[in-house]
Amino acid sequence: MRRARGLRGGLPVVLALTAGCLWGCYGLFTRGLNAYGLFGFQIAEARLFVTTLILGLFLLARDRSMFRVRPRDLWIFACAGILGMLCYNACYLSTVQATTMNLATGLGYTAPAFSLVFARIFFGERIDARKVITIVLILGGCAFLCDLFSGSLAASPVQIVIGMCTGLGYAFYGICSRVGLD
Repeated sequence: MRRARGLRGGLPVVLALTAGCLWGCYGLFTRGLNAYGLFGFQIAEARLFVTTLILGLFLLARDRSMFRVRPRDLWIFACAGILGMLCYNACYLSTVQATTMNLATGLGYTAPAFSLVFARIFFGERIDARKVITIVLILGGCAFLCDLFSGSLAASPVQIVIGMCTGLGYAFYGICSRVGLD
């Protein structure tokens, strides 16, 4: 794995822990903003705009060369941002709004299953027995999370599909990022 330039000592650990803490608060902020009349797509747009602004200012101050993008690579960034992050955030926040934070987060964990399928389609990666078992366990866990085996679902089928689109968006973001790094 490549190490980011300029991040030395304990800073990467601090940044990872901070990101984890902020991620843990994401659903709580969503519920609070829902009470003020803001909903999934609006919150996702605002979050991505603020994140882009802060990251852009940081990169401008630190290393302007990070803004250099080859025109032929713009489609990768557009797909990663629009189809990946926007889809992920909007679907996650819509699921939080319509169901529970536990269900929304759990359905987001379908991302590795989607990533395996995308890696097979786009990169020709082999899907061996271990990967099949992983997909079965992921889908089985989601089935338990949705109360599929109890005879009554924890949410409507549409809400569950939207929740699974959270994983789809995150997987698509990962695949686009991999293409961008290659």
